[in-house]
Amino acid sequence: HYSEAVARFRDAAEKNASDVRTWIDLAYCLGKLNDHEGAIAALNKGLSFDPLNLAGNTNLGFYLFYLGDHDGAEKQFLRALELDPDFSPAKSGLAEVARARDPGPDGLDGSDIAALICLVVGAFLLAVAWWWPLRDSSTGDEGTPAATPTTPAPAPDVPPRAVRRRRRRREAAERADPEPVSPRRE
Repeated sequence: HYSEAVARFRDAAEKNASDVRTWIDLAYCLGKLNDHEGAIAALNKGLSFDPLNLAGNTNLGFYLFYLGDHDGAEKQFLRALELDPDFSPAKSGLAEVARARDPGPDGLDGSDIAALICLVVGAFLLAVAWWWPLRDSSTGDEGTPAATPTTPAPAPDVPPRAVRRRRRRREAAERADPEPVSPRRE
């Protein structure tokens, strides 16, 4: 769908090249198709007609950031914040640039730290899940297994169906003829 939209926005941009919104929409569709260079070119063309366009400057900052141009991205986000100091997408983009430049302690960025925290919490929960069934709360002994989770529950004392069926037949026969007749004649 985005490739069809790109074709339509290119046609619209040829008919009315000074319409900044068309260039911004074209850049959005190109970005969805991972053509960040094409999106940057479209935004630069649109911003040549209206350099004070808030959305155009902010989107250009994001596409520059995606390509690793942190200086260019910061410049675009600051330009957008000059136009509107409360524009939250430009603020969040500027914060992303700051995080990318300062990866944090020991070279870890925010996503690495979050992954590390998840790993530690997961290991802790796994240890608790292993230890919890082993503790014996009745005696207070934390090391003696009360029951291991791998011990199967005792099977119910129910004979198989064939055994039950033979037993019922034998009991019914005994009720009908309580004393078996001896096959020998005396």
